[in-house]
Amino acid sequence: LKLWLKSPCSKKRKSCLTMLEQRSLKQQVTSNNTCNKRNEICRRKWKAYIGLTAVALVYGGWIVVSKEAMKQRMMPPLQLAFLRCFLGSMVMFSAQSLIAVQKNGPVRLTLHDECLKWHILFRKHALRFIMLGFLQAGNIGGNILAVNQLSAITVAIFQPLMPILAGVVAAFLNLEEFSIFQAAGLLLAACGAASVVALTDHGAGGGSGVLADDWDAWVRGGPFLALNLLSLALYFVLQKRPCSSCPPVFVAGVGFLIALGPISAAFVCTMSDSSQWWIFNTAPSWYVICYAVFLTTAFNYSVIAWATRETSPTTVAAFQALQPLCTTLILWMVNGSLPTLGQALGGVLIAAGLLLFVFSISFDTSADSEHSAGRAISEACN
Repeated sequence: LKLWLKSPCSKKRKSCLTMLEQRSLKQQVTSNNTCNKRNEICRRKWKAYIGLTAVALVYGGWIVVSKEAMKQRMMPPLQLAFLRCFLGSMVMFSAQSLIAVQKNGPVRLTLHDECLKWHILFRKHALRFIMLGFLQAGNIGGNILAVNQLSAITVAIFQPLMPILAGVVAAFLNLEEFSIFQAAGLLLAACGAASVVALTDHGAGGGSGVLADDWDAWVRGGPFLALNLLSLALYFVLQKRPCSSCPPVFVAGVGFLIALGPISAAFVCTMSDSSQWWIFNTAPSWYVICYAVFLTTAFNYSVIAWATRETSPTTVAAFQALQPLCTTLILWMVNGSLPTLGQALGGVLIAAGLLLFVFSISFDTSADSEHSAGRAISEACN
């Protein structure tokens, strides 16, 4: 027996058993790490989905609030856009400064250090930040001018086109690849959003058609609505790269700060009375300014930038299909009219389309994770 244990054959068997135990341990550790990573990614994505739902609700309220402000002529549209850009960027930069200074770590940054960090990040993505600023100006100015000329429902019915535009741009730039289920989910959500608005009773003011605005209103407001949709779709797609390496709040704040230039120029060119510069002349509209600055600008675009980093531009754009449904629900709460059966059907289509889109992405992510885990295990075994 002693001779057999000392034989080369026995030593080889022991070494083989040891190698098999090590491989089994590596497989178990790799599998646990992969499962933990996958669960963490899923949790972060679902947090992003909840945040995007809140963004759509805020947007729905903004369409109603801004339309009331334009009806009562509280302030010129471009003045409201100017205040959104200026005050909104200040709020976001202040929030980012507080986050950086209060962050616990081995080194506590001062405000001067944070400003130097911002300078480095801006120089790294300067061209893309400038593009985002001009697109943001087109989005804000186009939206507020379109709402000024067209009805709130008319502006809302065209918002479902924006996810489709974002998907087309992302596919054209090779930033995303779409499966059949994702495309079907986008189309289903867009159809549901359009049906929510199309089947709404618009007869409060007399007209019963969906697009009840006259031809002159379309000539004045149609180009601004197209500018709003195209600018926002491009904004969602192009902010993906800066959000990957910069704080999301900083990305949103820089976009609004740069947008202040084009908005200010347009405001000066269209200003007919010097008293428009004195914002305290429009004291009754301060609730509109607070809603626009803190919710529609600072909250919404910070969440959008963060969700773009966690998911994809098309996913962020797809949740904008909830905006017409939120607008209809808020109008129902304000006016007291119950939603129709067609509106309820449209809401079901929106939910079904978004769920199909989200779960198809989750399925593809899980398949990729399993493939990566299998490849890592095979490499460990070899």
